[in-house]
Amino acid sequence: MTSIAKRPLLIGITGNIGSGKSTFCRYLESLNLRVIEADKLANNCLQDNEVVSKLVERYSAHILLNSESNEATQIDRAKLAERVFSDPIETAYLNALIHPRVLKAFSEIVKTTCEEYLGFEVPLLFEAELQECFDYLVLVYTPREYRIERLDQRGMTLPSILDREQRQIPDEEKLNKVDLVVANTGSALALKEKAGELVRSLRDIPYRQLKSFV
Repeated sequence: MTSIAKRPLLIGITGNIGSGKSTFCRYLESLNLRVIEADKLANNCLQDNEVVSKLVERYSAHILLNSESNEATQIDRAKLAERVFSDPIETAYLNALIHPRVLKAFSEIVKTTCEEYLGFEVPLLFEAELQECFDYLVLVYTPREYRIERLDQRGMTLPSILDREQRQIPDEEKLNKVDLVVANTGSALALKEKAGELVRSLRDIPYRQLKSFV
């Protein structure tokens, strides 16, 4: 368990694809709450030499970016996603490779930060069973029909949306498992105001005895 003494208050923020959680988190950052992005850390892991080596060994050099240099060691994320996410076994393999590294990065950030509060944007927070690692849980919620409309406007195809949804627990199953539900059904200004409400409430949120990330 993580000691309460001398650590920041940890806010876990989640929401399914198209919910607007990333926009909400950017509003939090504009209000001086530092937010750690799990997806960004996961993408950073794809630049790790050991990770690249393991992925090439499993999937061949086909998943590397084309390069004119002799060191074509960068992962092509689109090719990797095409190879992995349609296969539950390969998805599990990639998660087992990347997730421990992301959690280790989370842990190091908590240990070394001088921040009083830290937000963590974690799309698969419940799916990865990380709910006991945070003092306060926030779900950015948008009904499915609105999410699909937003994603369609971004150019995502319906098969791609459905594929992503299959890897996520429906938001409706998370509503009673979080401390705050941020309904994102209005304007961008309304969402920003809700971010402000959360930031203003941080001092009133109690610490919990937490499960460690690693």
